[in-house]
Amino acid sequence: MNKLKAQEGSNASKKSAKKNAKREGDDENPEDFVDPETPFGGSKPAFVIVLPPPNVTVALHIGHALTSAIPDTIIRWRRMSGYNALRVPGMDHAGIATQVVVEKKLMREKSLTRHDIVREEFVNEVWKWKNEYGGTILRQQRRMGPSLDWSRECFTMDEKRSKTVTEAFCRLYEHIGIYA
Repeated sequence: MNKLKAQEGSNASKKSAKKNAKREGDDENPEDFVDPETPFGGSKPAFVIVLPPPNVTVALHIGHALTSAIPDTIIRWRRMSGYNALRVPGMDHAGIATQVVVEKKLMREKSLTRHDIVREEFVNEVWKWKNEYGGTILRQQRRMGPSLDWSRECFTMDEKRSKTVTEAFCRLYEHIGIYA
């Protein structure tokens, strides 16, 4: 009986060590990840899917994997069918979800709410959060092995996308009077 308990203890420590070894991404080889070749030209039209970007709220979960698997299957099938197929990766600032985690961080670390600081400072805090945790999310995405053109990676709050959204809202306001 004691021998059995000793074996269980040693197996548990082996399992724990194995789990920790899997979690450490320092030994990743960039050559393990292959970016898909996107053919240009051909007789079939372009077929593009933009990855529904995960929220930059800390780490991916099973829902991200599930929502990524179906479009990934479709883009691979289209590429094998001769389409000029492209899947674009990105990350979403997540608006409310990220706001909540950043607000909790501000309260925990500085005993402040978003109302205690000016908007620019809060946006700066969101960017800090994205820079700290966004890399984790992108590494996790890459490890899942989706067929994405990583050279086109984007973030919903980067300058180009922000200008596009502002332009769209200005045009909508001018043409159909939204927010009037």
